[in-house]
Parts: sequence; C-alpha cells; structure tokens
Amino acid sequence: QQEEFDAQRREEEARRAADEEFARRLCGSDSGSGVTRVTSGQTVAVRLQHPSSGNQIDDAVYAHYIDRSVMMFEMVRMRGSYMRIRNTGEVEFSQTADDNARYSVESTSAGTIYLMPIGHRTKTNVAGHPGWYLVLGSNGRVQGNGAKTQLAQWRLVAAGDVPAYTPTQVQQVNGGDITRTQRGNSASSTHLSGGSSRTVVGVQERNQQMTQHSSDNPTLQDSIDQQLKWLNTRVGQMFLKREPVLMRMYEAGTIRKVLHRPDWHTVALNWKDYSVEPIPYSVPDANALTAANLQWYFDQGYVTCEQIIPRPLVSAALKIINFWLGQYPLPQVDLVGNVELRGEITTDQSVLSLFYDSPLVHIAQKLLGEGNISPCLEASISLRYPQLGDSLPSSGPIKNSELGGKRWFIDGPVNCSEINAYSILFAVPLSATEDSFEGNLCVFPEGHAKTFEMLRELHRNHGDEKFTGIENFNIHDELDMAKPDIGEPKQLFMKPGDVTMVAGMHTPRRDAPNYSPNIRYMVYFRVFGSTQQQRESAMWKRQMWEEYYPALSPTSMHEKKSA
Repeated sequence: QQEEFDAQRREEEARRAADEEFARRLCGSDSGSGVTRVTSGQTVAVRLQHPSSGNQIDDAVYAHYIDRSVMMFEMVRMRGSYMRIRNTGEVEFSQTADDNARYSVESTSAGTIYLMPIGHRTKTNVAGHPGWYLVLGSNGRVQGNGAKTQLAQWRLVAAGDVPAYTPTQVQQVNGGDITRTQRGNSASSTHLSGGSSRTVVGVQERNQQMTQHSSDNPTLQDSIDQQLKWLNTRVGQMFLKREPVLMRMYEAGTIRKVLHRPDWHTVALNWKDYSVEPIPYSVPDANALTAANLQWYFDQGYVTCEQIIPRPLVSAALKIINFWLGQYPLPQVDLVGNVELRGEITTDQSVLSLFYDSPLVHIAQKLLGEGNISPCLEASISLRYPQLGDSLPSSGPIKNSELGGKRWFIDGPVNCSEINAYSILFAVPLSATEDSFEGNLCVFPEGHAKTFEMLRELHRNHGDEKFTGIENFNIHDELDMAKPDIGEPKQLFMKPGDVTMVAGMHTPRRDAPNYSPNIRYMVYFRVFGSTQQQRESAMWKRQMWEEYYPALSPTSMHEKKSA
C-alpha cells in the first residue's frame, strides 16, 4: 500500500510539474494581476482538462494562439480538423474553420479559462443568458451552448505523449486566417456523423473512459439510464454535491423526473414535488370561473373559459413538447387519428405548470372544495396530425360536414368495481382551432345527463361486470357504432390561453378530423377528489353533482337537483 501511495504521489508531482512548466512556457502571469499572457502565433500540444472533475477531452489538440485572446484547437490524430461548435450546441471536430471554431479566451484568477465560440457569442445559452460557453455537460459530454459557470472553466494541460507541432498541415496562423494545404484523414470513431470527417467530442475520466451510448437513435429509457449511470460515477457524485438540491433528488430517486431534459441540472433547482407540496388555493384565481360559466357548465356539461392561462406557460409547455418530438420516437397514430405522448414528458414541470401556476388548480377546488383534490401528477398530451383531403367531402363519414351522434367515448375505469373516477377534465389547447375540422375538441351538449342515466342503468342491470361488451356496445370505443345516438357534437373553437372544463368521466367527447395544415396540440388534466367518498360519488352518483356538494351552497345545489 505504501508503494502504491508513493507511486500515486510521484505521478501527481510529475503532473503538477508538467502543468507548471507548461504554464511557465505558455502563460506566465503578470505579477499580481492574475491576467493570462499568451504569445501570438504559438502552437503547443495540449489537452483540455476540466479542473473541478479531473476529466479531459478524449483527443489531444494543438492549441493555436491566433492572438492574445483568440484560440483554435486542431485534432492531433486528424490534422486539419478543428474543435467547432455546431448550431445545435453539439461539439465536433470538423474541417470547417469558421468563427464557430474560434474561441474567445477569458482567464480567471484561479488560472483557469473560459472558452466562448466567437460565432455564438450573441446567442442565448441554455440558462437564458447571452453567450455560449464550452462546458462539461451533465451527461459527461462536452457541450458548446452552456452558461458561464464553474462548469465552463477549463485548464490547458501539456500533452507530452504526442509529437511536437510541425506546420506541414497548416501553413499560416495569423490574424485569424487558417489555410490548409491538405485535408486530414477521417477518424475512425463511433461518433462520426454521417459520412463526413466530423467527430463529436467526448470526455474521458482520468482513470476510466466514460461509457458512451453507441446507438444512432437512443430511446428515452436508454438516455435516462445513461444519465443515471454517469451520476453514479465519482465525477457524477462530485457534480451532484455542488448543489444540495440535486443530491437530495438523487438520493430520493426523484432525479429521474428531470433527466429527460438536457438542461435538467438547472431545471432541477426549481423542481417541485407536487406529490408532497401543499396544494395552493386563491379565491381571486378561482373566480376566473364566473357565475355565468358555472351555470353553463352545469347545464351543458362543459364550459370554455377564455384566456385564463398565461401565455408564457403555454409557450414553455409547447417548447418542451416540440423538443421532445425531435428527440424520441413517437407512438403510432391510433385508429381515430390521435397521437398520445408517453413517458416523462407527461410529468414535465413545464407541462404541469399549466395546471399549478394558472387558475386551474384554484377552479378545481372551487368546485370540489378547498383541499379536496388529489395532487395532479401527470398530464395527457394529445396531438392530432393533419390529414389530406377536403373537410367537406360530398360523400363518406363526414358528409355535409356532420360528425354524427354515435362516434363518442367516455374514459375512466373499465370495471364497475373500480372506484377511481375523476370529477373534472381540463382541456388546455397549445394551438388554435378557429374553424371546423382542425382537430377540434368535440362535446355533446347535455350529453353528460344522457350518459349518466345510461351508466346508472348499466350498473343496476350488470353490477360489477366490465363495461366492455355490455348491451353489445363498448362505451370506451369511439369507433363502436352500436352505441346509442346522442346527437350531433359541437366542435369547439379555442385559442392558446383558453381552457375547456368537461364534467367528469361520464361526459362523452371526441375529436374532429384535422384538415388544417397544422398539428393540433392539446394537454388534458384529470382532477380526482382527495377522498374515497368523492371518488365513489364520481363513479356511481345518486345525484349528478354529488361530489361537488362540499363546495357549493345548498341553494345552488337544490337548483341543480331540480334541473
């Protein structure tokens, strides 16, 4: 053990000595100023090291000091390829030597440097601030669109195991102009992009190569598992310990809730665990549901409240959903034309904020009673893609623009014995449906009363049997045309910021076909009562609004019973 300790000490002393010699030769500090001095035109073989973790970029590079504050990094093993930041923020080695491959160098008093790609210095980084910086990402890879934090500090370490630079590949390095006489050979790498000589930059740990995902199309689960594996390493644990919030989430297992996002380490700092957070209630916010809206809701089984969701919440939810669409494989379109997103996107805080940071959480308690709702921990996200054709065909299922009264469904428990019914459905559009046949949410005026009586009769006749197949039709299947005709549905016209409330699981609904040129986005929140009695009331009501009794005055409820 003593011999091993001595060997490690000698290795550390040698590394420190090499660093000091490199600093003496290249940098040399102005006395007391802490300002780094570099020599214009000098080229030295180095490795970019992340000082807080001990990690370093896989490949040794030749650091070209173009002038006092600008550098370029050329790959040693593939001459003519430069470290460059793509417009997506990904770091690569490329033969394109533009401003995205030139770095503005800013030194710190601690002897580290910040590297900002000149071509991206006016762009907004992942933290929402101006300027992109080279950072060690939370997944153990280098990113080029990071914020100016400790993660963006680097150190140049002398690479003594590579040949000295010779200007056989690069004839001139001055004034920022680089002229190549021949191209470097394509590197053999699992990270090559397409057929180009372009290599994505990775990071290696001092004593262990970080495991990289080799799939061209990683699934969401692969991505999250890879993140968790990295967080379990020595470097990952060091990363978590910098922020107590991250370590607490890691130890509690809730860190998985944010790992689907590349900016998870910043999102997590403000993440809320709604399963334990107190549910807020505000009377002014609850009054966004007016008396007139409430009357319509009771009479028709639905109501649309206009422009009560703040637009920034809508934009944030739409942004993360569109990001998701570009990252992970989508489920297939179902038989009625919908795509429902699955996985961690349904619990993303930007999506849940549509409920908790808007009047919706307060309106729900206005109806069911303050504190009488269960935490809403998941949303349903439904997309409806455009379909080709005319919205007014001369023949077929939509003849004369009518949808018919047999294509409807209700959702909720399949077995009569399952007491797990919700009381309110909030439909929040993230896109506009301002004309018919744009994927509109369709409701059946007074349909809640018709299906309420139908379900009570089914329960009386069949007890705890499954709904499926009862009376030769399936109330959960929109395409089952054996269901009773309950009249022509109404296509709702909605804009982002609006919300439609639907009266519980007993209310029939459907979507119209989408003949517009745009994707229809809708987010649904199902609100359950907090007590078993409320859920039983929502499932098998003796009166239509039974679970609403705690929140409504006896006078108004008497009027509803009479109606």
